[in-house]
Amino acid sequence: MTPNLLRQLEAVDWDFPRINSEATGAFHWYPGTFPPQLPGTLIEALTREGELVFDPYGGIGTTVVEALRLGRKAWHVDQCPIGYLTAYVTSGLILSKAVDPTMYISTIAAVERIFGGKTFENDLFSFANESAIDSVMDHLMRPAPQEVFAEMRATLPSKWSLLAPWYEPNTLQEIKKLFGKILNSELSSLGKLFGLVMLSATLRIASSQNRSWGHVADNVLPDEFTIKNVGELCRRWLSRVGGMLNRSQVCPLSAKHRRAVQFWASCHDWRSDSALKVGPKSKINALITSPPYANAIDYTRAQRLSLYLFGFNEKAITTMGHSEIGARRKRSNSLSESIWAAELASALEKQVSFLADDGSVSIVLPHEDHGREAGAIHMGETLNTLGWVNIFKKDRSIRQGRTRQCWTSIKRETIEIYQHEK
Repeated sequence: MTPNLLRQLEAVDWDFPRINSEATGAFHWYPGTFPPQLPGTLIEALTREGELVFDPYGGIGTTVVEALRLGRKAWHVDQCPIGYLTAYVTSGLILSKAVDPTMYISTIAAVERIFGGKTFENDLFSFANESAIDSVMDHLMRPAPQEVFAEMRATLPSKWSLLAPWYEPNTLQEIKKLFGKILNSELSSLGKLFGLVMLSATLRIASSQNRSWGHVADNVLPDEFTIKNVGELCRRWLSRVGGMLNRSQVCPLSAKHRRAVQFWASCHDWRSDSALKVGPKSKINALITSPPYANAIDYTRAQRLSLYLFGFNEKAITTMGHSEIGARRKRSNSLSESIWAAELASALEKQVSFLADDGSVSIVLPHEDHGREAGAIHMGETLNTLGWVNIFKKDRSIRQGRTRQCWTSIKRETIEIYQHEK
């Protein structure tokens, strides 16, 4: 890292007091996400346009979406199927805007027409044939949209009996009807996936249990039913997402790069010895991630309602939740933080094997004051053993008024950057 770049990083206000309206916001609610300015700043500092960014704990895709928006290639990995699906769909629409600034509007308008809306039909856009978006994405995304949609269909039918205790009966019937319309529509595969993310994103607020994601994760059923207007919730979601995509400043994709893969996505458990099903053949230029924090979140269980919708039963959810590194459910084990740190370090050894020798590793973890310093220590020792040295370290405050981390006692984080020893 050059002295000039180091000075620039030191000058950054890592608390990010102002929202960047040019970035793309979250399509789906998800606990523990960080502001897009954080990975965006690291991406611009550590990589050049066309280089490859990797997030092994990608969640709903904050890092990879920023990478694509800024003209980089991106590889997203996450264990949770809902995070994987959301990151895939968001990345696809960002790539569509990189090809044609109005292409995404046809997909939004087509999804809106499913429940009778016409807000986006009045917009002028050049890519009127929505079904053709798949042929564009076939060149840019791995797996292709048709493959991801087939994966989603393979887990069906939905577990409606498991969803029933969470919803007022008429509300659940509306969800069933809309779900069927999306699956059986003439939409492109990416359009159908977008529609499924829309429905998934509204499931928690449409349920009668609105207290917190923790109540869903802990399987605390509602005390009484409340009827919700699912169509209106979807319309609001589409309006918000459409506004975000409209404001988002996306680096155009040149004609030469429109037939080359720009994005890879894998649903993968790093504790497993199995190989990743999808990934780039070239080396990674930057690994940028915020791993799960010990005893903080149950990512899979928090998405229980969406997983029921996509055909997962309670046994499958329990299995996935148990394999999460650092899951909140494991906090009763007195050794949980030590196990978490060891699992992060073991996974990191696999993850850095994908990096180029001149690449960078950037990790965001809780500040040492929060009692989880074992993670940073173990990961740092692993990187040092493999020839990576720490070149930058900075603390940041988590702004509780804006963050999705307001559920936690963690108020500060530490950003660390490593590069390979020459």
